[in-house]
Amino acid sequence: MDTRTLVVGQRVFMVSGLEGPYSCDGRVVEVTDSGVTVQTFAATTRVPTELLRFDSDGKGLDRGTYECGPWYLTATLAEDWKW
Repeated sequence: MDTRTLVVGQRVFMVSGLEGPYSCDGRVVEVTDSGVTVQTFAATTRVPTELLRFDSDGKGLDRGTYECGPWYLTATLAEDWKW
């Protein structure tokens, strides 16, 4: 995913590894020329959990999962999507 098209406040979806079994969502909190920072949320409570950084191609720069490696941004989520 080209992160240069994202904007602050936009909701995004990510997976661990290119086709990993782990997924989560978050909200873009910072956009720079080199990538974005995304705030993730706990799945059940929607409490903010951590900030993850991604390069301009959507590959995670921070820790991923042990089994599958880094997080990758894969899609954007519509604002009216229900949890």
